[in-house]
Amino acid sequence: MGVHKRPSVFTRLKDRPYTRISYKVPSKCYVKGAPPVQTRQFVDGNASGQFEYEVALVAKRPCQVRDKCLETVRVLAKHYLEKTVSSSNYMLRIWPYPHHVLREHKTPTVATKAERISKGMRLAFGRPVGRAARVYDGQKVLSVFTTEKYLEEVKNVLRRIKAKLPSSWYIVVNKLSS
Repeated sequence: MGVHKRPSVFTRLKDRPYTRISYKVPSKCYVKGAPPVQTRQFVDGNASGQFEYEVALVAKRPCQVRDKCLETVRVLAKHYLEKTVSSSNYMLRIWPYPHHVLREHKTPTVATKAERISKGMRLAFGRPVGRAARVYDGQKVLSVFTTEKYLEEVKNVLRRIKAKLPSSWYIVVNKLSS
């Protein structure tokens, strides 16, 4: 069961985060039926390498990034980086964790009993349908650590990936101290 609305509905930050989930003590769990996080890996590439530069994608304004979007970005970045730069010459890191639970109020598509359900439910709470990471302006979402030799290739990969993310982003290059 996935999110049925278009993804742009969930990109704006609204009110407070809906995150009270407890797997160890289910009686303390406020959010019932939260789906699992789609993103499993947050680090890719050569994690033990010595790198000179960090190339990061930074948010221009606050937004929510769905976990499926983070997973898509990770897979695409890994694919492009494997092609242009070998796996031993980079380390990819996804920074935010999708804690926020997305809710959706189901609207029926069948005409029978549709009026009874759709009328009189103005402030409906909705059911959990997905997860998202809340990202604020100036926060890193994705970092690629690499050497000076592959700096331009990594920048091009991040330029291609920006199109897959909601909202607007910019690329920052930091020289790491040794």
